[in-house]
Order: sequence, then C-alpha cells, then structure tokens
Amino acid sequence: MLALWLFAGWVVVERPKKLREQQLHELSAAVRAAAIQTEAVLRQAETALRVVDLWALNHEVGRARDDAHLAQLAVSLSGSSSRLMDVMLVARSGRVHWLQAGHENARKGLISDAVYADLAGRAPEGLTLGEPLQLEPGNDDSRWQLPMLMRLSRPLGDLDTVLVLIDLSRLRDLQSLFLTGPEPALLMLRADGTVLLREPALPGLMGRNLFERLPGRDRDFAAPEGRFT
Repeated sequence: MLALWLFAGWVVVERPKKLREQQLHELSAAVRAAAIQTEAVLRQAETALRVVDLWALNHEVGRARDDAHLAQLAVSLSGSSSRLMDVMLVARSGRVHWLQAGHENARKGLISDAVYADLAGRAPEGLTLGEPLQLEPGNDDSRWQLPMLMRLSRPLGDLDTVLVLIDLSRLRDLQSLFLTGPEPALLMLRADGTVLLREPALPGLMGRNLFERLPGRDRDFAAPEGRFT
C-alpha cells in the first residue's frame, strides 16, 4: 500500500512538474527563435536606412524625386525583405515621398494628415523606432506598420529623413511560426514598454505603454532574458 501511494504521489507531483519544465523549455526556445528572427528584420531595416543615406551623400540634391536608380534601389531593398518593408523619404513638413515607381500615385492620399504630422520632426539624430501606425487610421482594413526613421546625413532639399515601414501583419505571420500551440502568445515591446506587436492580435493593445499601466513591471524586462509571473 505504501509503494502504491508513493507511486501515486510521484505521478501527481513529479510528472506535472516535469511537464511544466518541458513546456517552459519549449516556450523559451520559441521566444529565442522569434527574437533572433525579429532582430534580423530590424537589422535589415537599419541597413536599408543607411544604404539610402549613403546614396544621398553621393548624389545631387534635386535628383531624389525622380531618380530611376534610387527607385530601383528601394525596390531591391523591399524585395530582399520578402516585401516586409517599404523605403521612402520624408520632408520637413512630414510629407512622405514614396521611392518605388508607381507607389506615389497609387497611394496618394492614403497616408492621413494625422500620420504626416506624427512623422514630422520625430526622428532626432540617429535611429528612431516609432510607434505602430496605420496608413489609414480608422480603416479596419489598413495594415499596421512599424516606422523606423533616420535623419539624412545631407538633406535632399526639403527631404531630410529616410523612413522604413515594416509591415507588422507580415511580421506577425512570421512570428506565429514559432508558437507551439493555441495557448502561448508573443508580445513585442519597445524599451519604454510600448506594445509594437502581439500574436495572436489583441484589439486595442497596439501602441499602448504597458509600463505606464503596470508600474514596476519594467524591472521584469531589465535582464537580457528571463521569466516572470
């Protein structure tokens, strides 16, 4: 009878414990894989910004708006990311100049005045990772984008910022490959606690600052990796 009770106790206590440890191990592996893949996308976006900046340093100021080589460069940068990102220039007014051939006319008016105003003057020296935005705020079909911006080393007339928009719908599809079932969720935060992406999506969460809503939780994210409850 004692042996049976001991075995039953092992099944009740030890087996669930090992199962939890296995699940935590699988979750940790999934988070690391998603983080590596996401970092690669952000590094690629940074490279695109610096390539356009280098082009601007070596070309005449008036050529950016109609230069076929710059347009082809933008197409190549977008294509190399499997169309995860688009590259463009931003004027001091916040007005966006699409570099890819045909995009400017095709998307004229799609970016609202509110988004223009949000982009204007946002990028200080160096790189800026903005908050998620929609090209058509209020339109449920408008895809969420993550802006990464950098001031040009030499302005091209009124164009002084290079901008990459990362398609968060495509990035979410990429990250979903690392989820191990329907229960887990992946959350991507900016360093200040702003929600950049959640998979599966949760309405109303994009762009919210979790650290402001949950004071003190920023300490849980101070280490390079870890677990918290």
